[in-house]
Amino acid sequence: MKVLHVNGATGYGGNEQQLMDITVKLSALGVDNAVFCAKNSVLSSFYRDKVEVTSFEARDRKFKSTVNRKFFKETILAFKPDIIHLHNSNSLSLFIYTYLLSKLNIPVVFSKKGMGSSMTMLSRLKYNFRLISKIICVSSTTLNAMKASVMFKKNFDKLIVVPDGVD
Repeated sequence: MKVLHVNGATGYGGNEQQLMDITVKLSALGVDNAVFCAKNSVLSSFYRDKVEVTSFEARDRKFKSTVNRKFFKETILAFKPDIIHLHNSNSLSLFIYTYLLSKLNIPVVFSKKGMGSSMTMLSRLKYNFRLISKIICVSSTTLNAMKASVMFKKNFDKLIVVPDGVD
């Protein structure tokens, strides 16, 4: 199995640590992992020396730029993942913009770690995008918040809880 992980953060936080942990564990299980990450990010530095994980560093500092959308498409076509795992909101936006221009048809999962205080209609549409197969919530609290303020009822079945910190 081949998994392309995507994270647009430049700094370091829980999302990035989870990504580092999951790629190491999945590699040990024989999964072929690649990471598409932000330019000059903590992740790009971390994966630069990891031979067990292929890394692709965005070419432009603005993660959702036209240059990065093109490079992201090229990355998908070159790596040929079985699944794309989106790790933050920026990665979800990059995927949607790339899909709208390229019509790539690959199963997608999105990890939702927490909830902000407000959600715009555009954000709701983004999280309910039809090509997202599953949304992994780190707790039942996150799942319930997604149901209450984000997800359309027809997409409730896409939500699943996988507690953070589980190997």
